[in-house]
Amino acid sequence: MSTALHYALTLDRAWAAARDGDLERAARLLDPIAPTIAVLDLRARIHAQRGDLARADACWAQVQRLDPQHEPARRGRAAIAAHRYRRPAMAGAAVLVLVALVAGGVVWLPAPAEAPLPAAAPPEAPVPAAAPTTIDPEVQRVRQQMDELAASAALHRQRLSEIAAALAMPGLVTEPRDDDVRVVFDLGLFTGDTRLAEGAFTTVTAVGRRLPDLRVTATVVGHSVPVAGERNSGGTTTAYARAQVAAGLLSEASGLPLTAFTLATADQSQGPHPETARNRTVTLLVRPVPA
Repeated sequence: MSTALHYALTLDRAWAAARDGDLERAARLLDPIAPTIAVLDLRARIHAQRGDLARADACWAQVQRLDPQHEPARRGRAAIAAHRYRRPAMAGAAVLVLVALVAGGVVWLPAPAEAPLPAAAPPEAPVPAAAPTTIDPEVQRVRQQMDELAASAALHRQRLSEIAAALAMPGLVTEPRDDDVRVVFDLGLFTGDTRLAEGAFTTVTAVGRRLPDLRVTATVVGHSVPVAGERNSGGTTTAYARAQVAAGLLSEASGLPLTAFTLATADQSQGPHPETARNRTVTLLVRPVPA
């Protein structure tokens, strides 16, 4: 998942948790992401709803340093200041102080218990009506970006599923993953070194013939098995040579240039199968070409 998409999704989940009253979860969700204006603003609202006005004010102060025109931060800090210093316009029967608007819901904070305001005392000035609930423009922007990224991610997943379905055939398994489709051959394609096993040529070239219509590139990953008395980890020259042979077959069958195939080797401990013989093979990582 891209960093931008992770940020947008996490921020949206934190807003949802705050709206649902789960402030602990909202705060935890914000912990690992960068302190952008939107993140600091939401942290301030969470602190405010918890009654921690000092932290709320500090977060909104950071927001104003980044964006001096940020209206929610200005309103929030003004409300906190009025609450602290008992400005007449905020006194009277209003034992609840309006601090912030949280995406469609109003957050109220109780006045400190040690200094309750008399319930019967009339206000010296009329309490202004609460402003209509609005969504912060930055939150709107983040949500729009999140929707666009989610739509792009859905199209990407669909594209990978289509590639996996197009390559599916007897003798191999196709597995859509986050960024590619992994193609695993059922049989060991090689009997030893780079000698092809029976049926390997037919299977590999069948895959190659399907590649041109898919608009993809592929990484050919060579595998090998540990040899007694030698090291049993890391890639090997044999694995790389197998990747070269398979890439040549795929190129010839598909008509694609060899540059469409990247060669790689897997660690000897990372074979696709539990049996040694079947791990004398290659796997393919097929990726769609960006539109």
